[in-house]
This record gives sequence, structure tokens and C-alpha cells, in this order.
Amino acid sequence: MGLPDFRDSRWIPTLDAPVEGDDYITMYVILWRFRPLEGREIEFERAYGPSGEWALLFSRDDGYLGTELLRRSEDPGEYLTLDRWVSRTAYETFRSRFSSEYRRLDRLFEELTEEEFPLGAFEVLPRSASVTPE
Repeated sequence: MGLPDFRDSRWIPTLDAPVEGDDYITMYVILWRFRPLEGREIEFERAYGPSGEWALLFSRDDGYLGTELLRRSEDPGEYLTLDRWVSRTAYETFRSRFSSEYRRLDRLFEELTEEEFPLGAFEVLPRSASVTPE
């Protein structure tokens, strides 16, 4: 049994978020890079993982699709989180609605990391926006 094809349109939810013309945004992803303090990795993984406290807060909003926690193969002290939302608007609405809870968790878990860096927000484009080789 192989890995799923994440490019498969059946895996990526199709949403009604027009970009230009006939193109649509299919997902909005917030990406962060972290370096937990040595000896605090397990606590970090619990807090930032797909069933951790951050994900539980995010899941209070219908626009939240899920979280992935990745550990770098070549450097097990470096992690990425990918928080998936149906749209930028859904994420911004969540941040406004749950701002005090978000700040509380941010303060609570800052003691787990020596480095926390936002890599940016990304929009997953539909297959129709992809260029196919000739």
C-alpha cells in the first residue's frame, strides 16, 4: 500500500473561493518553523501535533481543516507545522473570534521553544492552475 497522491483532487477539498477567472483557492495553509528546547520535544509534539492544544483550539472553528506536524529528517530538533484552513477569510475570522484564547496558548507554550519563526501563509491552487509538461 503506497502513500496517497496529495495532488489528487479527491484528496484536496474543492472550495468556493474565487481567485481570478475560473481559478479557485482550494486551501489556505499557515506554515511555521520551530526549534523546541532540548528535553522539551515530547511536550512540544503534544502541544503542536494534530491532536494537541493548538489543534483543539483551531477545531472550534468550522473553517479549520487540520494540522500536520513535521520533524526534519536531517535535524530532529527542527519542526514545521502546517495549519490548514478553507480560506484566508476563515483563518482571519478565527483569529479575530478567538484572539484571547490564541494569545493565552501562545504565552503558555512559548517556554517550550528556543526558536519560533513564521514561514508564511500559502494558498493551494487547483489542478487547473498547474502547468503540465509537454
